[in-house]
Amino acid sequence: MSALLRARLSAFLAGVAVAGVFGVYQLRGDVAEGQEKLLQQTKQYASGLEQRVADLEAAVARLQKS
Repeated sequence: MSALLRARLSAFLAGVAVAGVFGVYQLRGDVAEGQEKLLQQTKQYASGLEQRVADLEAAVARLQKS
């Protein structure tokens, strides 16, 4: 292997490594952001569901009294 080819290959591999590190960092941030959004949506749906259950229980209680 010539010295020039070895230098080019090592520079290419260093570039791939740097790009990989930046890609993993970006992916990690995207996953964390997505997880936060899903958590917020789940909390909103759960609170809405709890309110609906409470309303239905109140309606059933009113019907049982009549």
